[in-house]
Amino acid sequence: CKKGDNILASNYLFGNTYSFFKETFSEFGVETRFIDFENLEEASKKVIEELNEVLTEYKFGNKSRILEEVGDLIFSCVNVARLLNINPEDSLQKTTDKFIKRFKYIEDGAIKMNKKVEELDIKEMDQLWSQSKNFK
Repeated sequence: CKKGDNILASNYLFGNTYSFFKETFSEFGVETRFIDFENLEEASKKVIEELNEVLTEYKFGNKSRILEEVGDLIFSCVNVARLLNINPEDSLQKTTDKFIKRFKYIEDGAIKMNKKVEELDIKEMDQLWSQSKNFK
């Protein structure tokens, strides 16, 4: 950065860098402004926008751009979670646990059918997946 530059950042997503940016860069004549979504509707629109950017980059097949856009999508989802007062790490852990239970149900179902999971066709897999959602 050099004198006259501007930095636009979110005080939430960059954590403690808020203070660093504000105090350090101002000494060098760099203006720092911070933004944040104020409501769930704005943040939700950003998730949709970022998802569309992922899909657009997917069409072009540029892996490095896809990687970057998926990161933006994840950041946007974290922001939605924050506005809902949900810890995104807790949410991800809960979803991971749920997925593991459901996949175990599919594995057990395959065994009952005398098959390996890899031998299930898509219809059998979908049926077991749907059943697993009702299994607690």
